[in-house]
Amino acid sequence: MFELKDGKIKISVRNLVEFILREGDLKSGQVGSGEEKAMEAGRRIHKKIQKSMPLSYRSEVSLKQEFIRDHYTIVLEGRADGIDERPDEVVIDEIKGMYRDVNTLKEPIQVHRAQAMCYGYLYLMEHSIDRIFVQMTYCKEQWERSVLEEWFYHLIDDFGLFCELLYQFREERVSSIPSLPFPFFYRKGQKEMVNAVYYAIREKKKMF
Repeated sequence: MFELKDGKIKISVRNLVEFILREGDLKSGQVGSGEEKAMEAGRRIHKKIQKSMPLSYRSEVSLKQEFIRDHYTIVLEGRADGIDERPDEVVIDEIKGMYRDVNTLKEPIQVHRAQAMCYGYLYLMEHSIDRIFVQMTYCKEQWERSVLEEWFYHLIDDFGLFCELLYQFREERVSSIPSLPFPFFYRKGQKEMVNAVYYAIREKKKMF
């Protein structure tokens, strides 16, 4: 889902909100035939809705920002299903399909709303506007820049707590490696081979 590499932790908007905000029952992670059919139906719904939108609507818009921390940089990226850039307002459109009666929802599903809000704030970071609308297939909300910014950094700070643990673990791992002894007795020729491999790696040469 994400890793710390070259001082950067890359994560998608969807993985971020599901990692920090996911709730409900645990699943095995296996995709059955029913789920595959649901995913295919979702893709068809996405395309149908996107094609029906006005000229002011852009589909599959890539958004990316970097957030610098003390020891690493969080790289957050993703693609909004659509952004409708109207003269009087900008609407982030997050298209979601589900096999349930939308009328029974009292409010949007948390991870759906959070995904749209993240895209909304990433868009605000690129543009000088004070408010933005976020829209799921079943609702539309307006967010002031200051409120959305406070919510977003609370989310990214929560993820930063995990990233700090990941960073500390990596540093501890790297610093402890040189002191680790070889756990087995060398057989004939093995020590010479280990030394040869070590020097080949250090000098960035090939060895046969």
